[in-house]
Amino acid sequence: MKSANFPAMSESGLLTRSLEQPHPYTMDYPGKISPISVKSAFLEIIDRVQAHGENPENVLQYMFRLLIRQREVISR
Repeated sequence: MKSANFPAMSESGLLTRSLEQPHPYTMDYPGKISPISVKSAFLEIIDRVQAHGENPENVLQYMFRLLIRQREVISR
């Protein structure tokens, strides 16, 4: 992400032990992902794909479009 000049955390959130719990990623996932806004956003995306049939490719395309817009604003 950083090599493409996208906004990224200094540390990888995917390395957190919170995601390794033996629970499904549902809206009531007990892992301590912080900040809470990141946890909510992550779980809402997973919920839209798993429970509501959202096309994961469309979700990823949308997320990258938002990242591109954010990168353009930051580089101005």
